Order: sequence, then C-alpha cells, then structure tokens
Amino acid sequence: MVIDTSFALACTDKQRFKFVVYGILAVAFLFSLSQIIQGFFGVNISGRHLSNLETLGQVSGDVTRSTTPGIHIIVWGFLFVLILFANRVRFSAWLIILGMILFAGIFLTY
Repeated sequence: MVIDTSFALACTDKQRFKFVVYGILAVAFLFSLSQIIQGFFGVNISGRHLSNLETLGQVSGDVTRSTTPGIHIIVWGFLFVLILFANRVRFSAWLIILGMILFAGIFLTY
C-alpha cells in the first residue's frame, strides 16, 4: 500500500512523471548494458552467474546463458519505447538506439 501511494505521489504532475519514466529507462539501459557485456565477454557484472544452456533436460556445453536480476525492468523499458513509437512521438535516433540496446539485453537473456 505504501509503495502504491508513493508511486502515485511521484507521478502527480507531468514533470515528476517524466522524471520517473526517464529514471526507469535509465535503469533499464544500465541493466541492458550489463547484460550485453556479460553475454559477450563472460564477465559477471550484475550478480548472476553465467551457466550452460539447459533445455528439456539436455545440457549444451557450447551455449552460455547469461541472466540478470533486472530483466523485468529491461522488458518494461523496451515496452515503453515501443509505446512511444506507437504513439508517434517525434523521430529520434537516440530512441531507436535505446530500443536496440534494450532488445539486445532481452535477447541475450534467452
């Protein structure tokens, strides 16, 4: 209940809402970058481990799966970027780059 109230108070006007949204996008961007670095270089950044891919009881030693605790934030950030495109927010190269980085973070998780 307290979390719901504090989030509602954080978004009472347009300026605060933008701050919250940009904050969530910034955190999603950082989680996604850590996921990309973790996936390509094998460095443990986000506190989760790199493990071999296991599918239906079969372990594949040549495929490494990288996990991050912030996957939900990355997904919500990516969905928000898609909503911005769907609502035809003015064209921005930065928004496209952010969407590609967030998608890469999601893709490397699975």
